[in-house]
Amino acid sequence: MTIIHGTLPRSARSGRGTPAALVASHAPIELGPVPVVDGELVLRPPRYDDHARWREVRLRNERAITRFWPTSDLSWAEQHTEWRWAREVNDHRHEAAVGRGLSFVLELDGSFVGQVTLSGIDTETRTAELGVWCDRAVAHRDVATTAACAVIDLAFDHLGLELVTAPVSTSNVPAVVTAGHIGFTAEATMRGYSHISGTWGDHDLLSVLASERPAGGLLADRLASRQLEARPATVRRARRADHLPSSPACRVALARYTASRIKARLHRGEQAQESDPTFTVTVDGDAVTCGVRDVDPGHSAAEVFVLDPRTPAGAAAAVQHAVDHATRTLGLHRVTAVAAPGDDLRASAYAGAGLRREGTLRSRLCADGTRADLDLWARLDDDPPAS
Repeated sequence: MTIIHGTLPRSARSGRGTPAALVASHAPIELGPVPVVDGELVLRPPRYDDHARWREVRLRNERAITRFWPTSDLSWAEQHTEWRWAREVNDHRHEAAVGRGLSFVLELDGSFVGQVTLSGIDTETRTAELGVWCDRAVAHRDVATTAACAVIDLAFDHLGLELVTAPVSTSNVPAVVTAGHIGFTAEATMRGYSHISGTWGDHDLLSVLASERPAGGLLADRLASRQLEARPATVRRARRADHLPSSPACRVALARYTASRIKARLHRGEQAQESDPTFTVTVDGDAVTCGVRDVDPGHSAAEVFVLDPRTPAGAAAAVQHAVDHATRTLGLHRVTAVAAPGDDLRASAYAGAGLRREGTLRSRLCADGTRADLDLWARLDDDPPAS
């Protein structure tokens, strides 16, 4: 990718013929080559014919990966069939087409060694989430860290984002340490955030702001720290190699899966009017609006909110009602809420409903369009009742 000092002006990010235009048009793009220890790294879109190498690397790294991977009823081998890889490729392409995500294969000296994704891209809040995994056999060559730096620079310089987050299992100490070397800052420890290895596990929420980067960008700084040549890389259109899966049965299953996704998307559209329920709770004449939003079925989580509470009693009743709806009616495992530091009215109401403060989210977009730090509160369905 191109190493640029600072963030491109908005006109450059949206101009035709620029690297930003490649992203904005949802064209498949490649990043690199980027120098790493004893080799060169290219980040490119996943292809169907990557399956054999993907499966081989993932099966060989089973013990290292499964400790931090979402729980599944399938065996590790069953999770890595040609059909499941083809489905993953299609999912990534769909996310890119609608502007919600970018996914890259890590190709070291021409060989598949891992993946990096930028998911949940939100152009309104200018945020996204980073995820990366890499073959342990090349860990000493600084591949994952270099790839992460390249994608974060892409997010800031070409997509115009301001914040990239990364949830990392608290038991994945090497990843937390590596994130710190990249420039991530710990914001909060999210209890019971994701179901991994058969149980709900805690995750550290890490973040990096565009304004915090070194002058030349994270990638240039990382290459300099490894005494590697900090030459500009390139962002270019990917070479198209969209070969269909080799198995006819896999092609049929993939077509059926695509059709089911379209039906599910239409169904979600029909239900959109019914989402994010809101309620009005009245206590001693104080009417307070509250509700549940951003329901995340994958993490069995959602955020509760209260609008402009005026009295402690009204705030407490509204928060409790929203929490009860999320946990009892919706059956969610994790309920979160945010408040500005020093907002004692909300903080007291959250604590009274059994939520615990987990940390401070940095530079989040507020309703008035400004960015501010916000305290993160959360309650789990198996937490003891509030006293």
